[in-house]
Amino acid sequence: MRRLLVASAALLGFAGAAHAAGLIEMNPTTSPPSVGDATGVTTTPPKTGWNAPDFNPDPGKVIIRLDALLAWDVGATGGTLNRGTVYTAGVPTGTGKSDPFQMSGYFRLYFGVDGKLLNGMLWGAQSEMRTNFAGEVPPGYEGTGAFGSPGGNATATTYYVRRAYGYIGTPAWGLIRFGQGDGPLSLFTTPGITTGEAFSTGAWDGDVPDLMPGNASPGWFFNDVSGEYATNKIVYLSPTWFGLNASVSFAPNESNLAVTECSNSASGNCYAQASSVNAADQSHWRNEFEAAVRYQANFGPVALDSMFGGQISGRVNQGIFGAAETHKNVNAIDGGASLTFMGASVFGHVYGGQVNGLNTQVTIGPRGAPKGWDWTAGAQYTIGPWTAGASYYYVNNEGTSTGLNNQTFRAEAVGGTYNWAPGFNTFLEYLHGERHQAGVDFVNSGGPSAIGNNVSSNGIALTMLIQW
Repeated sequence: MRRLLVASAALLGFAGAAHAAGLIEMNPTTSPPSVGDATGVTTTPPKTGWNAPDFNPDPGKVIIRLDALLAWDVGATGGTLNRGTVYTAGVPTGTGKSDPFQMSGYFRLYFGVDGKLLNGMLWGAQSEMRTNFAGEVPPGYEGTGAFGSPGGNATATTYYVRRAYGYIGTPAWGLIRFGQGDGPLSLFTTPGITTGEAFSTGAWDGDVPDLMPGNASPGWFFNDVSGEYATNKIVYLSPTWFGLNASVSFAPNESNLAVTECSNSASGNCYAQASSVNAADQSHWRNEFEAAVRYQANFGPVALDSMFGGQISGRVNQGIFGAAETHKNVNAIDGGASLTFMGASVFGHVYGGQVNGLNTQVTIGPRGAPKGWDWTAGAQYTIGPWTAGASYYYVNNEGTSTGLNNQTFRAEAVGGTYNWAPGFNTFLEYLHGERHQAGVDFVNSGGPSAIGNNVSSNGIALTMLIQW
C-alpha cells in the first residue's frame, strides 16, 4: 500500500513556477516516525499520533496530507461487572446483566502540512480528528445523546479534535510546537515499546477495554493519553546529539485549543482560575511544566530506547476566607526503557509521585495526600510479519477520595499482531485484571459501600486495523 501525497501548494491556490503541482509516492512505514530494533524491524504502535515534521519537503514547497485509520473489534468479556444489583433505599430491587459478545471500533482522520522556507526553516501543522460516538459510549470516549436506534446513533455521531498544533524550527536548533498536542512525556513515550503497547492494539490502553464496562480498570496512567496531549501548550524539541534529545513544555491550565473566556473570576469555573470558591475548581491544576530527555542507540546487535522526565504544576487555590486547601500540586516522575536483540525486546515503564492518575491532583482528606505509582513490564518478539508479547500492569493511587485506602489494579495482557501489508494489521489479544478499593462499590447501583469492592475482568478480542 502506498501513500500519495500532494507535494505542492498549488492545490491551495498558490501560483508560480516554484509551486508546480505534483504527486510524490511516500512509504507509510516511515510516517509517523517509528522506533526500530537493531535488525530494522519497525515497532511503531498502531495508534501513534503525528510527531511533526514527518517529511522533509524541498525548499519553497509543502507536503499536504490526508490520512485515516479504521479499526474494527470483535470479542467477548466476562467477570464481576457483567452482572450487578440495583439497590433502592438500601434494599435490592433488581439486577442488570450484559452479554459477553460484542463488537466495537472507531474511525480517525489526520490532516497535515509540512513546509520548508527557502532559508531551510521547517514549518507546518498537524491535526487529528476522532469519532464522537452517540448512544452507548465506549469507556474513555466522548459521547452524544442517549442509546437509540442504529440510524439515530449514526446521524448523531460527529467528530472532535484530539490534536491540532503548528510547529516551526530548524534541524540545527530544534522545533517549537504550539497548540493542542503532545508534551515531552508523551512525545518520548510514543512511538516506542517501553509501555508495552506495541505488540497489540495497546494492552490496557488498547481496544479490549472498550468492550468492557468502565469500572473494569481505573484507566491507563502513562503519559501517552489525552490527559497529557489534549491540552493547549508550547513545546520545545531539541535536535538529537549522539542519540540524545531533550524537550520542555508549558501549559497554563487544562484548556484545549479553544476560547477560554468565562463570566467572572468571583463565580469560578474559569479555565484561568487561580483561586476559587467553587469546590469543583480546586481539583484542577494550572501552570504545568514538563521536561524530559530521550536516549536511543545501538550497541552492536542490541538497541536501546529510554526516556526520563517529570512534571510539576500549581493548583487552583481555595478562595473561601479561612478555609483549608483541598488538593496538592502535581509533582511526578516518568521513565521507561527497552532493550531489543534480534527482534526480542524486554521493556518497562514507571510513572508516579504526588499524582492521582494522569495530570490530576491528590485530595487532602482523612487519608492525607497519598502518592500514586503505576508501572508495567514485559517482553515481545518480532519475526517477519509476526509480533507477540505479554506485559504486567500495576496501579496504586488514591482513586476515589471517599475510599478507605488507595485503589490497586493488577493486570496482565497477552497479544500478537500479523502485518498483511504496510497499513494493514490484524491483532489478537487477551486481558485479565483485578481492581480493588475498600469502601467503593464498583459493581452495583446504590448499594452499600462495603460490597462490590473487588472487580475481576477478562476480555479477548480480534481487531482489524487499516491505515492509509
